[in-house]
Amino acid sequence: MSILKTIPIALDLKRVGAQSQALPTLVEGDNGNVFVITLTDDGEPLDLTNASRVICVFSKTSDGKTVEQDTDDGSVVIGGTDHNVITIALKASSYGAGTNNCEVQIYSGVNSDVLVTTANFNFRGRKGIMNDETIQAEEKYPILVSLISLVTSSTSAADAAAEEATEAAEMIDGMVVEGTVLEPGSTPTVAISEVEIGGKTVKKITFGISRGRDGQIISVNGKTDPDIILAAGDIGTTGGSNVQSDLDSKVPQTRMINGYALSSDLIISKLDAVQLLTASWAAVSGETDVYSQTVTVESGTANSCIELQPSYSQIQQLIEDGTLSLQIDNNNGTFTAYAVGDPPSTDMTIQCMVNILAQETETRTYYAGSYTVTPRVYDQVLETEEHIMSDDLTVETIPLERVSNEQDGVTTTIE
Repeated sequence: MSILKTIPIALDLKRVGAQSQALPTLVEGDNGNVFVITLTDDGEPLDLTNASRVICVFSKTSDGKTVEQDTDDGSVVIGGTDHNVITIALKASSYGAGTNNCEVQIYSGVNSDVLVTTANFNFRGRKGIMNDETIQAEEKYPILVSLISLVTSSTSAADAAAEEATEAAEMIDGMVVEGTVLEPGSTPTVAISEVEIGGKTVKKITFGISRGRDGQIISVNGKTDPDIILAAGDIGTTGGSNVQSDLDSKVPQTRMINGYALSSDLIISKLDAVQLLTASWAAVSGETDVYSQTVTVESGTANSCIELQPSYSQIQQLIEDGTLSLQIDNNNGTFTAYAVGDPPSTDMTIQCMVNILAQETETRTYYAGSYTVTPRVYDQVLETEEHIMSDDLTVETIPLERVSNEQDGVTTTIE
């Protein structure tokens, strides 16, 4: 006996009622969905005894096509005590991922020349998680997950990541991992394929990792001269994690944050949490499958960037709900959460990191004194307060002089 997903729907000839019904999201490709539609006319049962043909018309946003099923092909059946219930064995090709619209056409008369059409309703579909690149679960698979994270987050450690990826193959049964280093600026890649090894088909995972440019400046204010020195407020990109600058005291060692040149002591990171309420999600006007809601970030400011850090269980829930991505936008201190795909079906409180671009209130200068200290028998003070240190402080060994004495001993003299 087949297992079917039966979905009851109330549909009126005139009133738009099904629009407000909470219809479940269908998975693209399923062929076990059944719509059981109870038809009414202004609230009263709509008798289909004299109907010669009933057609259900579906409009899909996934490919823009219109599909129909009817009583002639047997996929639509009329029944019910009041003869006002139609059962539709929904075909896989009748709907797709995204929004789907449906209406019912009823033909009657001697020559089926009389047509009436019900109000329409819509329901949503989503793509299934399974795809052609899905692989069998492996208890050592977290090794690959951490390598993928390393690939996408760090181009400056390209050589080390490639070596680790290759070595991981020896620890994972039935898998081959290969790491390659790409040219600077290339987009990191991950590809899954199948190869024959010893007469056995195994999965092969290939990482492509972009090599960094060792701190070389790529562009500043649209210019690409590598000799350009960043100035405060300049906008540019860099191939490495840091760019050494010989500016004034405000930018001793410069790095790029969201496209801006900032000194490392201008970033303040705070751990916080964002509450996302199911009832607050609203469709974004003019966008398809995009929803938003205004949220509160307690430690957020007009100069902060919010990084969501959902837990494992929350990620599983988002996958189940068909939520493709979540992000928080900051418009001068007003925070808006955006969900692409289907919005989360439950209330969520998600941990986040708040990166605040602090505003300096004073000018500091470089420490101009010596960075080498020789221990003495008297106090020494390095005037470093309120100054920026540009190098490590080196404390030399205590100056000692040892000589033999007349008592066959050693005399030690500390300068």
